[in-house]
Amino acid sequence: MSPARGDGGKIGPELSGSQPPGIAGPFFVTDGYEFLAEAARRMGDLGLAERLFRRALALDERQLPVGHPYPVAAAAGLRMTLEVRQ
Repeated sequence: MSPARGDGGKIGPELSGSQPPGIAGPFFVTDGYEFLAEAARRMGDLGLAERLFRRALALDERQLPVGHPYPVAAAAGLRMTLEVRQ
């Protein structure tokens, strides 16, 4: 799974997710997409995993600067999913 992201508050409150009790955060909005994508991949639903990783990557690329670690992580998840599909 993708590691918890620690700078969601720097991006803006409208993009930060809420922090569940007892779980380290804050979280970026695309964390949910990546966590679901990873779960789908582990369950063998590679089509769903690919769509979710692509959505996370698109959002990250639109909102974050080039070289930011979040789109890098989403791209890595997508790449691993596509490799398994081959």
